[in-house]
Amino acid sequence: MKDPLLRLQAVSQHFGGLRVLDEVSLSVRHGETLGLIGPNGAGKTSLLNIASGFIRPRAGRVLFKARDITRLAPAKRARLGLARGFQSSRIFPVHTIRHNLALALRAGDARAHAWLAGRRPMQSSLEQADEIIGRSLFQGRGDTVAGTLSYGEQRLLDLLISLAQRPGLLLLDEPTAGLSKQEAADAMTLLRAAQGGSAIMLVSHDLDLVFDHCDRIAVLNLGTLTAVDTPEAIRRHEGAQQAYLGRQP
Repeated sequence: MKDPLLRLQAVSQHFGGLRVLDEVSLSVRHGETLGLIGPNGAGKTSLLNIASGFIRPRAGRVLFKARDITRLAPAKRARLGLARGFQSSRIFPVHTIRHNLALALRAGDARAHAWLAGRRPMQSSLEQADEIIGRSLFQGRGDTVAGTLSYGEQRLLDLLISLAQRPGLLLLDEPTAGLSKQEAADAMTLLRAAQGGSAIMLVSHDLDLVFDHCDRIAVLNLGTLTAVDTPEAIRRHEGAQQAYLGRQP
C-alpha cells in the first residue's frame, strides 16, 4: 500500500491561551475525497491553514509525498502539487471561461514564461482548456465572459480552475457555501468528474454533501480528532454523534 499523500503528525496550534488543535494526526490517501466536519471553533480551517502553509503549527509535522514541508511556504507547497481553495471565488471576471482555464494551465506549467514567447504555448493551453470545458458543466460555453456568470457558476468555475492545475491534493474550505442545493450537487459532481488523480480534502457544514460524496470523514471537536472513518461508520460513531451530529446514539 502506498504511503499517504498528506500526513499530519501530532499537529498542535494555539493562539494566546486558546488551544485550537491538540496533537491532531490525520492522513489523506492518494485519490480520495476526505471530508472534515465539526462544530464552529473545532479547528477545521486552522488545520487546512497548517496543511497549506498559511500558518505553522506550534508542534508536530506536515509531510506531503513523504517530504517534510512543515516550514515550506504556501507557494512552494503549491509547486509540489498541494493547492488551496478559498470560500470566495478567485477568477478573472473580464476573461472568458476558456481563457480563465488557460491561464490556470499555464500557471501550473514549469514553462509558464513561454506564455509571452509565442503563439504555440498559448494555443496549447487553450486547446487543453477546451477539452476540460467539454467534459464539464460549462460544455459549449467556453466563450462566456466569467464576470457575467451567476454567483454559483463563478464558484463552479473557481473549482474547475483549481483542478485544471492538476494538484496532487486540493484543500477546499466550504466550497459550496452560498450555493443552492442543486448548485452544491453540481459542484461535487464537477469535482468528482474532474478529479482524476487528485485527492481532495474539504471542510463543509453541509452534512448531506459530505456523507454523500466523501470516501472518508474526519470529525474534529474542540481541537481534537474524534473519529476518522467511512461515512457509514461515522453515522454510527458515538463520539461523532455527540460532538457534531448533536444527538445521543
